[in-house]
Amino acid sequence: MNKRFEGLFLLALLCLCGILNGYGCGSGEIDMKKQIANYKGDGAIKYLEKPNVLGCSGVLVDFPDFDLSTDFHAQYNISGLPSGKDYLVYFIPSVPVNADALHNGICSYSIKKEGQIIEEKSAQIAQMQREIGANGSKYYFYKRGSGPEYIDIEAQNEKLTLAVTYVNRGNLSNGRAFFRIARGAFK
Repeated sequence: MNKRFEGLFLLALLCLCGILNGYGCGSGEIDMKKQIANYKGDGAIKYLEKPNVLGCSGVLVDFPDFDLSTDFHAQYNISGLPSGKDYLVYFIPSVPVNADALHNGICSYSIKKEGQIIEEKSAQIAQMQREIGANGSKYYFYKRGSGPEYIDIEAQNEKLTLAVTYVNRGNLSNGRAFFRIARGAFK
């Protein structure tokens, strides 16, 4: 066998082994569990197991639900969130609501590091990416042509806050929703 081919074959095999073991997914599984145990922020944090051999373990934080019939604004401490480069902020209606009225609403968030805004997004819900699953729909910020708008958490010890806003522009009279920040696995 030719030496060049042998080298490429071994490199491909190493890459495949790394993928199958979850490397390249950010923090390793044991490290992720330690980081989650150290989380002191708001909301309910949960470790997400690897969904399959090719998946990555992950983390999600759900924040309290709110009434969709009124505008909503809250600020949450997310200090101690495990580090990673692929966090998404989700808006999740928790009961079926009038989709047309919901889609007229606006969601926004900002992330502050030690008081300074480092990330800020706002969109009409109709312009957000919608995922439909067994438990209903969830929406995340998405830039047409370039994909999901991920957030980087550089170090676990960063002092971070997440401010979220929902504006009811569709005259919704009922329903509840909540915000989530998550990365890895099936968010």
